[in-house]
Amino acid sequence: MENQTNTNKIGINYGIILATILTLFTVLGYAFYQEIFVKWWVFFLLLIVIVLIGILSAVKSRKILGGIISFKETFKAYFIPIVIGTLISTLVTILIFNVIDPEAAVAIKDRSIEVTMEFMQKFNVPEEDMNKAIADIRNADNFGALTQIKNWFGSMIVYIVIGLIVSLIIRKKEPIE
Repeated sequence: MENQTNTNKIGINYGIILATILTLFTVLGYAFYQEIFVKWWVFFLLLIVIVLIGILSAVKSRKILGGIISFKETFKAYFIPIVIGTLISTLVTILIFNVIDPEAAVAIKDRSIEVTMEFMQKFNVPEEDMNKAIADIRNADNFGALTQIKNWFGSMIVYIVIGLIVSLIIRKKEPIE
């Protein structure tokens, strides 16, 4: 029981670290460089950071448990920080772009349309397809609270799948004698 408490504490601590990283990214991006929200590579980088924090939590938990950790404990140690960190970050995003400054969400959407147009023009996408893509972006409410919550749940599915694989790799059974 004490070991579970230790792994939970580790997960919570890493969750707070992840929440801090993601919140700083959102706040600093909002304040200084909103263009960052339309860069595709940034979200790939954030995915890597999020998964790495989960892995670090699982590895540290295994170390605390003397090198022996079950699949269940490994997955829990991986997943707790991801849930905490991404949930807090999502709530901060909702607060900034729906309460504090909804106009920023509009500006980012407008820039997203420009970036999409430039990209599609480079690849000679037919105008009809470009118009459809732009209409889809205009109709989307990417920063809306409901969209953010749905996206959070969707991302949890991705992190669960990754976590299952990570847990299979990190777990370590007690040796059979």
